[in-house]
Amino acid sequence: MWDQNASCNEELEVLQRGATNLYYPVTASALSLEAELQDETDFKAIKATGEFGLLQTMYAAVASQGNFLPPHIEQMIEHVATKHNVSNDEIRELLLGGADGPTDPKTNEVTWNEAEVLAEEWSFLKSDQAAHCRREDFVCKESDLPRFRGKSPFDRVLLIERLREVRAFLGFRRIEPSALEVSPEAGGSFAGTRAWLPAVEVFGEGIFLSFDEDWVADWERRLAQYPEEVARIGALENVRSAESFWFLPAIDARRIAIHTLAHLLMRQLVFESGYSSSALRERIYSGPGMAGLLIYTADGDSEGSLGGLVRQGQPKRLADTILLALDKATWCSADPVCSETAGQGLGGFNKAACHACCLVPETSCTTANTLLDRTLLLGTGGLPGLLGDLV
Repeated sequence: MWDQNASCNEELEVLQRGATNLYYPVTASALSLEAELQDETDFKAIKATGEFGLLQTMYAAVASQGNFLPPHIEQMIEHVATKHNVSNDEIRELLLGGADGPTDPKTNEVTWNEAEVLAEEWSFLKSDQAAHCRREDFVCKESDLPRFRGKSPFDRVLLIERLREVRAFLGFRRIEPSALEVSPEAGGSFAGTRAWLPAVEVFGEGIFLSFDEDWVADWERRLAQYPEEVARIGALENVRSAESFWFLPAIDARRIAIHTLAHLLMRQLVFESGYSSSALRERIYSGPGMAGLLIYTADGDSEGSLGGLVRQGQPKRLADTILLALDKATWCSADPVCSETAGQGLGGFNKAACHACCLVPETSCTTANTLLDRTLLLGTGGLPGLLGDLV
């Protein structure tokens, strides 16, 4: 309950109602791709162990002390989870749902690690299980690779006829992106249940593209011969860390090139698939051993179920779409200003990327229309591009 007599020692700062820094939402998004759950008898066996009983006792002792678990409880949860080859979250579920466990909905900490979620999604999408998967929330099939002069930079294409995405609201920040996060305080309404957050589930379709790792590694080796470009990208990562851009992932050339391709494809698919530009979204998989993207639509109305996106994933259509997207990106109507600008957009994180060539609606991009550069994708002035050989 808000106390009208409470005082605040913070400095008052006046903002315009429509100012962009008035409200920075913090959200989480995940696809329903998880493998089959373990047999219930396995969980019963875990609950019957002495370690789990000790954990329950320790957990009950701190259950009323707030939303955050002490480090020794977290360590014990991790120990039990590792020993029985289950996740930490599954052990927390046992603690909350067991007959003798605490039932206060505010006793479990809500944690979110987007990098871990994307890594798990990548692992599933690259598995044999995903090649021909038919579940209630996920239906897809593997397609032939698009080829360009007999070769392909990709090693897998999945046509996802149905997917389910869950989007949750974790809180918000004000004034500065690095400001203190404010929780939605939504976890205490239903007695006997776990803490919860406002969320929505949406359904749609999509196209998953996975790059051939050898293709990407060879491009990175050639790019390393240009120390000035390597230093420029390293400077962007330093800015991201120094200025606490929490909503941006670690910056490297691989991520920028893949992200730029995702934007170019979304802009082209608007004309090919029949979807509006704001209906398409992206998921970028980039990191050690990861190089891919998912273009999908997940809306609450008919925009997410027209079927046009999967149709464009067929090999011949997809190859034509990629070539058209790359060809349009070779020249921007704002060139040479766009291509020669050292840095533009939020924080100067974009190089050769502007509204005329690369940007998409804010709701479609995972990084606020940043980390884009056509030169890393197409190459210029001797600088190798990830897909420069296709143009």
